[in-house]
Parts: sequence; C-alpha cells; structure tokens
Amino acid sequence: MTADSFTGPLTQNEINSFKSYIQTVEPVVWPNTGSMQGEYAQGHSGENIKAMGLMYEITGDTAILDRMIYFCDVLL
Repeated sequence: MTADSFTGPLTQNEINSFKSYIQTVEPVVWPNTGSMQGEYAQGHSGENIKAMGLMYEITGDTAILDRMIYFCDVLL
C-alpha cells in the first residue's frame, strides 16, 4: 500500500492503493484455521474487516464497504 504522507487527510492515491490491496486478500475459511473465533477476533481476517470499516468511515466509498460485507458473509 502507498503512504503519501503521515499528516493531513488521505490522498486519492492512498485510497486507491488500499482498495487495490483489499482485492488481493481473502478471508480465512474453516479448513484453513483451527480457530475461526481467534481468526476473526484477533487474526488477519478480523484485522482486515476492521481496516475496511475504518476506511469506509473515512471515505464513504461503497466499494470498500462491499468488500467488507463479503468478508463478513464468509464468516457467517
């Protein structure tokens, strides 16, 4: 991902970089983990959902929200 600056608002370049990144990660499913609770509470999939939620709050970009919903759907 790209970080143009550590001060000030997000740039469109940073947002686009995040959106590209989240398209490359997949949520963890049961056969690939011994603890779904741990994976989604404190593991990579849970952290990804949190990051998408924060980015959606900041940007209002529904493409980010759609990807977050996909992760939640896999969990359920």
